[in-house]
Amino acid sequence: MQINDPTKKFIESYETFFKRQGEDVRKIKVDYVASRLASFYEKIRQVIDYQEEHLLRKNAIERMLKRRLFFSKEPHEISEGLISELTRGNYFENESIPEEEVDNVSSIIEKYVFILENIPETTQHEEKEELRPWIIKLAACEIEERLSPPAFQEMLFEYMFETMKGRITITERNFSTELKKISPEFKNAQLFIAIQKSLLRADDSQLNFRLLKFFYPQWPNFNPSLLPEITENILKIKKKLDEQKKQPLNREFYHYVIGYCSPFLIIGDVVKEKVGKIDEIFNNPENLEKSLRSAYEKRYKACKAKLSRSGFRSVVSIFLSKVLLAVLIEVPFDTFVVHHFSYKSLAFNLIFPVLLMYIIVRSIKAPRRENQEFILLESMRVTYKAKDPEIKEIRLPKKRGWFTNHFFGFIYLIMFFITFGGIILGLSKLGFSMLSTIIFLIFLCLISFSGLRIKEWSKELRVGEDKDGVSSLLMDFFGLPIIKAGRWLSKEFSKINLLILFSNLVLEVPVQTLVQFISDWRQFAKEKRGEIQ
Repeated sequence: MQINDPTKKFIESYETFFKRQGEDVRKIKVDYVASRLASFYEKIRQVIDYQEEHLLRKNAIERMLKRRLFFSKEPHEISEGLISELTRGNYFENESIPEEEVDNVSSIIEKYVFILENIPETTQHEEKEELRPWIIKLAACEIEERLSPPAFQEMLFEYMFETMKGRITITERNFSTELKKISPEFKNAQLFIAIQKSLLRADDSQLNFRLLKFFYPQWPNFNPSLLPEITENILKIKKKLDEQKKQPLNREFYHYVIGYCSPFLIIGDVVKEKVGKIDEIFNNPENLEKSLRSAYEKRYKACKAKLSRSGFRSVVSIFLSKVLLAVLIEVPFDTFVVHHFSYKSLAFNLIFPVLLMYIIVRSIKAPRRENQEFILLESMRVTYKAKDPEIKEIRLPKKRGWFTNHFFGFIYLIMFFITFGGIILGLSKLGFSMLSTIIFLIFLCLISFSGLRIKEWSKELRVGEDKDGVSSLLMDFFGLPIIKAGRWLSKEFSKINLLILFSNLVLEVPVQTLVQFISDWRQFAKEKRGEIQ
C-alpha cells in the first residue's frame, strides 16, 4: 500500500521541524520566590475562572495586556513586563523564552497600539467599542503564537485540510443568489473555519486571528509603512471575517468535519512518538496498525482524565461564584428588601447549580472502546491511497417559506415560555424571591451551555456524524431555550463571575506590584551580597 501525498507531506514537515530543535540562545530568567507567588495567584484565578485548558495562556496574555495598556503605551516596556509576568505565572517554563523575543513581541504590540490609537474618526461609537477589544484579542493571539509557535498544530491542520478538501463537494442545486459565493476560496474558508473549531478547538479570538492570516498571509510580517492603510480599513477587515463566520454552510461543514478529527489526532500522536522510525512504521501497514492502537489507548485515557478534570474545575468555579452571589446579593436583598429570607430556598439555590453541573459532567462518557476499530480503519484510509475516496456532499440548509419559518418560530417561543414559566412557577412554590429566581435562571442557563461545550470535547475520539434519537428531540423542545439563553449570557455577560470582577478590579494590580517588588528586591539584595564578597 502506498502512502498518499498529504500524509507524506505531513511526515516530511514534522521531520524537518524536529531536526531544527535545540538552538542554544540566552533565555529570560525570573526570580524563584516571586515566581512561586505569581504562580499561586494564577492557579487561584484558574479555579475561580473556569476556562478550557488550551485557552488558559492566551486568555492570561489578553488579561495582562489589557492591564498594561491601561497604564502604558510604550511597546518595549509592555513587552518586557508581559513576558516576565507570563514566566512568573508559570505559563512558560523559566529560562525557556529567548531574550530576543522581547523585541519581537514589542514590534507586535507597537503594531496594535498604532491601530488602537488611529481608528478612523468616521467609525461610529458602537463600532469603536467592538473594535477595541477585538484588536486586543488579536494582539494576544499573535503574541502567544510568537512566544509559543504552534508548529505541530499547524502541520496537523494542514494535513487534515489537504485531505478533507478532496473529500467535500458543495452541491450547487437550488442556490439561486448564493451560487456566486461558491468559489474555491469560499469552500476553503468554510473548511478552514470548521477544522480550526473542531481539530484545534479554536475559540472566537483565535479563529479571528487565524482567519485573518488565511485571507492576509502577510499580516504577522507586513511592512510597517502599510499600517496607516490597514488601520483605515480595519473595520472592513473585521466585517469580512465576521461575514465568513456567519455563513449558512458553517454548521454543515463543522458537523461533518468534527466526526473525522480523531484519525488525524491519532496519526499525529504516532508521528510525534515514533520520530526517527516513521518510514519504517508507515511503509508497513501491520506496524502502523500496532502503533495506532497504542496511540489510541493513550489518548483514550487522556480523554477520560481531561473530562474528569474539566468537570471538577467547572463544579468548583460555579460553587464559589454561587456562594459569593448569595453572600453579597441574595441574602441581603431577601433580608432587607423583600423581608423574607428562607434557609430552605438558599440551600436549594446553592446546591442545585453544583449538582446539575456534576450530573451533566458525569453523564458525559468517553467513547466506547468498540469505537477504536472504526478509528483505526479510518486512519488507514486517511494514510494510504484509495481508489475511490469517500466524497461528502454538503448543501445549504433548505430554505423555508415565510409561513413555515414563522410557524416554527412561534412553536419555539411557546416552548421558551413553557420551559422558563414552569421553572419560575416551581421556584415560587419553593419560596424563592424574585432576585433569587433570576440568579437561579442565569446559573441554570450558563451551566447548561457549559455542559454542552464539555460534551463536545468527548467527541475527540469519535468517527462519523452523530445520530440523533428521541432524547435529542426532547432536548430540542425543552433544553434548547435554556442552552440558547446560556450561550447569549456567556457571550454578553462574561464578567458575571463576581470573583473574577473582584480579582480584576481589586487584587490584580496589588498582587502584581507585590510580585514585582519581591523580584526587584531580591535582585537588589543579590547585588549587595555580591559587594561583600
